[in-house]
Amino acid sequence: MAPALGQEEERVGALPGVRVSQSTLITRTYEGPAVAISPEDPARVFVAAADIQTNSCHIFRSNDEGRTFVELAGPDFGEFTDCGLNKGAGLAQNIRMGLVFDPDGVLYWAVAVADPAALGGRSVVLARSEDGGDSWDTTVVAEAPKPSKPEDAVANFEPDVFVDSLGDAPRTVWVSWRRSFDSSSEKPTEGWAAVSKDGGKTFDPEVRPFEKNPGFDAPHLVMDDEGATYWFQREVPPEQGEQGGEPNPSPMFMAKSEDDGASWDVSEVGEEEVVLEEPWAEVAPDGSNLYLVWADGRSGTDVDVFFKRSTDGGETWEKAIRVNDDPPNNRKQQKWPRMSVAPNGRIDIAWYDYRNDSKLVPKDDIEFFLGDLNDVYYSFSEDDGESFSRNLRVTDVAIDRTIGTYNTQYFVEVPPGIASADDKAFHAWSDTRLGNEDTSAQDIFGTAVTFPSDADSTLGLSGGSLLLGAELFLIGAGLALFIGTAVIRTRARRSAAAS
Repeated sequence: MAPALGQEEERVGALPGVRVSQSTLITRTYEGPAVAISPEDPARVFVAAADIQTNSCHIFRSNDEGRTFVELAGPDFGEFTDCGLNKGAGLAQNIRMGLVFDPDGVLYWAVAVADPAALGGRSVVLARSEDGGDSWDTTVVAEAPKPSKPEDAVANFEPDVFVDSLGDAPRTVWVSWRRSFDSSSEKPTEGWAAVSKDGGKTFDPEVRPFEKNPGFDAPHLVMDDEGATYWFQREVPPEQGEQGGEPNPSPMFMAKSEDDGASWDVSEVGEEEVVLEEPWAEVAPDGSNLYLVWADGRSGTDVDVFFKRSTDGGETWEKAIRVNDDPPNNRKQQKWPRMSVAPNGRIDIAWYDYRNDSKLVPKDDIEFFLGDLNDVYYSFSEDDGESFSRNLRVTDVAIDRTIGTYNTQYFVEVPPGIASADDKAFHAWSDTRLGNEDTSAQDIFGTAVTFPSDADSTLGLSGGSLLLGAELFLIGAGLALFIGTAVIRTRARRSAAAS
């Protein structure tokens, strides 16, 4: 049972999820979910993911608020037919992708794909659709050179895409990514990005504001109402001197450009003394506030999710807020947060949470320890990030991470996906409930937390109520599943910011 979020007599059961991915291959291994909601029709929800067993990209569309999904044909990536993990024992393994709409209804999908003939080289491609995913155009943003031997391969991967929603069309589009090299080269990982000033059709040469190693992560970029670009990235800490010793801190950096990346001002964003995971940035709908979320182990016992904001273009940052509300120092991990912002300004944060797992974080392995079971948890803010609601368990079934991508076959750690509309936050995650030790099958599941417009009471920030509505429907050939919608009764929505 999920915790009660409101009055004692109104409790919430486990939230049922819907299976988004469609494959029936017994060894399917979907991962890397990204979510987008159409601004023209918020009932249309899109989820993208990769099947790393078949090295294929997939995109799914729902026309009914996320109750059912169909798979779309997707883009033609030409010779870039491999949408899976990097190939070659010496290349880092992980997967991310970006999916976002602009205010005009154009859908952008950033993926890392490879030509199998490139001996491990991987490229970043941006796909664009102006008709809700029925047809696509593609642009190669960062093409990997074809090496003479696998040890010379360059992998551009873990891309993200940000579209300036406040400027005029054609939109400014930033695509960022992580670049890694074969371990034999001893070259550190690099963070790169490129900007398009024509809505993603063409891109300027790639840029890199500083020579800092982001480690497992890629940089994340946003733009404000003045047209300034902000680049956020951690710097991977040096290795611990000995097993069980104090982990080295990993500082967080911001680079700001007011000339589309031609020059950058670099600064630290605080949190210098902690070991943190990749920061994720968003901007308020009117471009006035910068928001940052990440996870770190400052407690010395486990990793927690933190949020902070800047109201002056990154000149100063307010004190970080702990978002997860389980007891402090309980040796339970909260990891890989993702954030989105609704048009009305509501800030939504989701993460993978181990509070319901029986295993405790060892004292000498705070940064990397993973338990056996995790869930997706969620919190939101309706006061521009000054405070956050009590946490809601989104997943109806705890995710068994002893199978799927977290096990020793892949050991891939990927955040959940989230996208926001005024009336809902849609969540997507990798889920192993239909797999077992033999198949290790993993699917993408999802569900929506919705905010009714006729709300008459307050939740979370100052108490209130939350109810669960569930409806039965069919997926595929007679498979009956429940999809639940957590209906949060909350105070009247603010009007959407003008753009």
